[in-house]
Amino acid sequence: MEIAQTNLQLYNQLLAQCRPLEELLQAKRGYELAMRLFSGKYRASGKPFLAHLVGTASILAWLEQPIDVVVAGLVHAAFDAGDFSDGQQGVSKSRRVIMTEFLCAEVVELVENYHQSSRADCLGRLVTPAATVPFAAENRTLRNIQLLHVCDTIEEHADAGMGYAPLKEHILQDVFGSDVAGSTVAAPQKLGLGQFTLDLRRAFALWDQYRLPQQMLSNHSGSYFVAPPSYREKALVKLRGRCVKWQARARNRLKLALAGRKK
Repeated sequence: MEIAQTNLQLYNQLLAQCRPLEELLQAKRGYELAMRLFSGKYRASGKPFLAHLVGTASILAWLEQPIDVVVAGLVHAAFDAGDFSDGQQGVSKSRRVIMTEFLCAEVVELVENYHQSSRADCLGRLVTPAATVPFAAENRTLRNIQLLHVCDTIEEHADAGMGYAPLKEHILQDVFGSDVAGSTVAAPQKLGLGQFTLDLRRAFALWDQYRLPQQMLSNHSGSYFVAPPSYREKALVKLRGRCVKWQARARNRLKLALAGRKK
């Protein structure tokens, strides 16, 4: 099991699976949207957010999921952490419009349902020993949402990423208990993917392999944004430009007011 971390690796993975051209183009559009929404964003470990999204989609592709689910993996955090330039968070009509410019309605709906779902509820059902998930058509959406949560968690751990972000790991432990890796690997069996369990277990190999130096650990408990210097400069330039316009308007209003008094 090799998890893609770049768009090219993901495209090559889909090509190796002999996916049709239309599916490849859907993945390309999903990545183009992710570039716009997650530029400058990093996971708690310092890993680029885009790499995490690609990795989640790669795991879903490796699990032989339909392209709608794979593409949803590429943008699964859009409503949580995506930058729509509106200063808001969550689902809105304007955000849906932007999403549908790149993605089909089924993918947008799945990402919206993922955002509105509780990780504790979705994965708590799967890690409970007696949990079962029926495979009736009406439960397909729930299954896909649970699978997104599972693959998101696997991707976080597959390169020991959560080892570098211990504060984030504590949050996951509240959902899974102490054995996050073991519970995550066991979850796909409840989703009818038991044949992949061994390889999923191997994906966690790095998790126990290294003793990470304390100095390498991140103090972030969640994702964060790092703006490049040029971005900051442009922002300041725009702010200064607006200040100049505001000052000019204020002077004009003052002149008009003074002129009116003289009359």
